Order: sequence, then structure tokens, then C-alpha cells
Amino acid sequence: MKLRLGTRGSALAVAQSSQVARALEAAQPGLTVELVLITTTGDALQQGGAKPEPLTKAIFTKEIEEALLEGRVDLAVHSSKDLAAAMPEDLAIGAFPVRASWADVLVSRDGLEAVLAAPGPQIATGSARRRLQWAERQPVVRFAALRGNIDTRLRRLRETPEWDGIVLAAAGLARLEPELDGLRVDALPEEWMLPAPGQGALALQVRAADARAREIVACLDHAPTRRAVEAERAFLTAMNAGCDIPLGALAVEAGSGLQMRAAFYPPGTVVARRAEAAGDDPLELGRRMADTMGR
Repeated sequence: MKLRLGTRGSALAVAQSSQVARALEAAQPGLTVELVLITTTGDALQQGGAKPEPLTKAIFTKEIEEALLEGRVDLAVHSSKDLAAAMPEDLAIGAFPVRASWADVLVSRDGLEAVLAAPGPQIATGSARRRLQWAERQPVVRFAALRGNIDTRLRRLRETPEWDGIVLAAAGLARLEPELDGLRVDALPEEWMLPAPGQGALALQVRAADARAREIVACLDHAPTRRAVEAERAFLTAMNAGCDIPLGALAVEAGSGLQMRAAFYPPGTVVARRAEAAGDDPLELGRRMADTMGR
């Protein structure tokens, strides 16, 4: 039995897709999972290609979803934070495996404490969400533009002595395990750096009508991760936000329900609207959080 898994060709995407492939093969004796590498618009952009207009989250998923809809692959593995708020109606998330760390981290030479104490440190990140939240915590901070894969970003940090650090997702570092000699990695507290919705979680996407693929991937579905990511994505959808809208959200298990925190920067503002709420229904909680934000 064979399953074709569509994935981006970056080192991180291949690493996390390979981990999923091995887990599926281990759980399903006789199953072979073949990786099919697909170049996305986002990959071309990271390599210096023209920026599409409008810029949406789909830049990292569109071509893979097209391959899935056309039957060229049977399964796709995405970083949940890269998924657009609205998916094609003929596709579904067959599984959310156990979530890795949702945190953002500072990678630096001297460590977070030293950077926060510095008079005007320079932090490299291309994320508006990360820039705005850091600037609220440390108004004297300066920023530098940064894009590319993890290895490229680490190389640029080492080559640019005026940079005090770069901000990356903890989950990406854990999955790729790059060389970090001479560098320190510090998690950024959620109190002032909320992650992107779905950060740290993988999404296994299948055709909604493909009962075979849905049955195969179901063994990797982790109910607490699904509930948390569904709440965060419901917030994202209700806010009608693309990848250029600075917002963060984090839902965690709390008793029999969820506790959720979110931050949103309306256009032209530098101070976030922040809110916290609890609930049992992930979709209702996410929508209620958006209502609180005054979407």
C-alpha cells in the first residue's frame, strides 16, 4: 500500500514530512509513504522572487493543495501557521499530530537578558507580529529585514555582527536540529510574545472524500492539539486575517475546556488589543475572541 505525500522542498518541510511518513509507516504495517516535493510561491519568494499581490497565507500551500485536489498526491503536510484561514471546501485536515513548542525564540550570541538590557539592540525578523510585540516590550529596539530558510537565517546572523539576534519558531529549530555552536536560544515569554495561530502544530491535509487517506492518517490525530488549533484558526478566520495582518493567538487545555489569549494590532497602531477568554467549544471560543477584538 502506497501513499504519496506532498511537501515543500525546504530542509525543514522535508524533515517534518519525513517524520510524519515514518510515523504513518510504523503505525500501518505494509504502508509505504513517498515524498513528492512541490515548489510553492512562498519558496520562490524566499529565494528572491517577485512578491505576489495580495500577499496571503496561501503562498506556502496553494501549489500543494492544487496537487492534492488534482490527485497527484494523497496527503499534504503543512505547518498549521502557514494554512490560509479558509481552505478549499474539497479538502480537510485529517490529523493534527501532537503539537511541538508553540513559542518564538531569540537566537543570539549573548542571550535574551543581555539583549533586553542593551540600549537599542538590533533584531532581525520579517514578521510584523514579532516586531510589534517586541517593540511594545522594548521600545528602543531596532529591526532588520530577514527572510529565507532556517539555515540561511542562522548564516546571516553569524555574518552580521551588528545584529543582536534573530527570532525563529522553536518548533522549526527542534525539527531541523541545525548547528548552533556559539549561539544561545531563549524562549520568548507568552506574556509579551504570543505565537502565530497554529504555530508549532503540523496539519495533515487530505481530500475530504478520500476515506482511505483519512483512515490512514487518523492514527496521528491528537485531540488536545486539534481543539487548540481549531480555536486559534477560528479566531484567524473571524478576523479575516492574512499573513500580513499582525496578530497572535494561543489556546491551551484548561480543565475540560480551553483557555485562549490573543493579540491584534489594528492598522496604523503600535499597541495591541489583547484579550483572554475560556470556553468548551473551540470554534465558538475563537469567534468570541474575534468579537472581543472588535473585528
